[in-house]
Amino acid sequence: HLAWDPPANSNGNISEYSVYLAIKNSQSTESPSSLAFVLVYRGDSPSCTVKTTSLQNAHVDQTNKPAIIFRIAAKNEKATDLPHKSGGYRIPRRAQTSVLLIR
Repeated sequence: HLAWDPPANSNGNISEYSVYLAIKNSQSTESPSSLAFVLVYRGDSPSCTVKTTSLQNAHVDQTNKPAIIFRIAAKNEKATDLPHKSGGYRIPRRAQTSVLLIR
């Protein structure tokens, strides 16, 4: 189960949250900016439960202690989240995002 606080400066009402999970990718490095992410939650609640089947494909960061990496995006009326041409979803550039490490 994941839970987070809404962004302090959201520039409007939050209409939706998206949670992305870093997945195993033979082409990626350990840097969170170069990892591949998949959508595991979209909704209006600032919490979610990630299925075990999703976690089985998670990238585990081994930098310090083992950690699973999530990226959380908050969407408001000024930003939209459109399907990426690859078939997945991209995080909106104007949405506030944060990386959450679960250790």
